Amino acid sequence: MPGKKRKYDSAFDATLTQGQATASGFRPNALEGGTFRYPSNPTLAGYNSGYHEAAVTTDTFKFLRAAKNLGNGEHRLPTKVSNRSYFYPYRGKIVDSSILQDILALADGYRTDTAQTILSGPNATAAGHTHSNLKTTGQSKAHDLLRKAIIDLLETPPGTAGFSKRAIGTLFGTITVTSMAPGEVARRIQGGTASLRNQSEIPSWEERRNNAKRRVHDMYQPLNSQEKEFVRQGSRRFMDSLGDPNRRLRKKRATSPERNTKTVISGEVGGGKYLKKQPKSGPSLKRPSNEKDNALFMTQDFRAERRKIKKAKTSLA
Repeated sequence: MPGKKRKYDSAFDATLTQGQATASGFRPNALEGGTFRYPSNPTLAGYNSGYHEAAVTTDTFKFLRAAKNLGNGEHRLPTKVSNRSYFYPYRGKIVDSSILQDILALADGYRTDTAQTILSGPNATAAGHTHSNLKTTGQSKAHDLLRKAIIDLLETPPGTAGFSKRAIGTLFGTITVTSMAPGEVARRIQGGTASLRNQSEIPSWEERRNNAKRRVHDMYQPLNSQEKEFVRQGSRRFMDSLGDPNRRLRKKRATSPERNTKTVISGEVGGGKYLKKQPKSGPSLKRPSNEKDNALFMTQDFRAERRKIKKAKTSLA
């Protein structure tokens, strides 16, 4: 059928290295030990970029991975924690094993390039990520919001309606998009956004956020009604943590409404307020057949190309 949209396939995702594409992830074996963080690597634009773990931060992953299996369907979180750690108040806490294991199993693919990451912070603020070439004031507090979102999820009572692995995966997608600051918030960074390391993303900033929202919705649609409500509640909780009264969820979706992409401030990342009339168009690519690719699909718009692909079946959005 002419014009039919193709499904996402990591083999044809130019934002991944060949090794990442083959593995359908960055550190798929991190559960077995070793590092979760992935090193900086070259992009086709001529600069190197590392990755922001956009849902489960590296320290969160390491903290949860170190939990002790009690053998009765429960894990005990580590007891030896620095009193300077965000996780100090949660030391020794007993958590449900299935939720813990699902969080760890899903964490890997939700990664954005540090070279183009501007984080949503508390009280309607924004912060550049390390290596974004922007002011990073507030970065730690922005990461704390992600840490809290995962702890909140971990504290979900077993048997909660709508709880499922695919619901958690979709929620991670909504958290990623929401955490990537919209243009009108990103521009509040001291010194502005004109020096963003990935210069090519400045004019298309909001377009990519909009397309990422469509991809998350594509993952949200096949969920049953209880799963959808579970995701919406988690999305609303994370959005509320931003303390920004101007941000809200879109009706019958798990992300905020799409924004005006025509708002341009000279030299700064683009993007304006929510569109009054929301477009009905779907994402540039459909959700993948291989569920291992789900996270990569939802976050592709936040990474730069790293390789040229011959005879690609899909294209970068």
